[in-house]
Amino acid sequence: MRLASVLALAIVGGAAAIPQDAGLLAVWRDGEIRTSYSQDTGATDVFVALVPTCPQASPTLVLRASLDGRQPEHSPVDLEVRAAFGLHADPNVVHARSLAFVVQTPPRAPSTIDISASLRPPLGPWAPGQPVDVMIGRLPTPDLARIVTAKNVSVRVLGLGACPLTASELGALRQFADVIHVRR
Repeated sequence: MRLASVLALAIVGGAAAIPQDAGLLAVWRDGEIRTSYSQDTGATDVFVALVPTCPQASPTLVLRASLDGRQPEHSPVDLEVRAAFGLHADPNVVHARSLAFVVQTPPRAPSTIDISASLRPPLGPWAPGQPVDVMIGRLPTPDLARIVTAKNVSVRVLGLGACPLTASELGALRQFADVIHVRR
């Protein structure tokens, strides 16, 4: 009995040493905003999830702002953006290391906010040609302000065509921007 307990602790302890990506395990509803405070770091993390409707897949975008303190008063310099290809994907779509927001407020022409250069895999190195299902990048706060003030926004996620954001998804992004004190 004692040996079984020791083995169980060794297995659990060994598994804890392996890096885990909680974002892969999290379940998000479209437009959901979550806030958490860590006493260890003294930081508040605010998240918003978007699940845009695309013809070729069901990607998930999670934006995360890390702010100092329990009641932060200043916006962050930039945000973390996690892009996941999704479970219901067309197997013929070539996954690419790309993430861009296409914003438009008529009568102006559409403009693109491309953060592809900042993308990296959540765990370990990424080799060119390797399948890309999840990537993490950085979005500057002024670009978030451009996104939330636009009338129409679509997103191109990991090689997919443009996926338009719905009015409720834009509303969730605007609420998220208000929570993290982004000036519009």
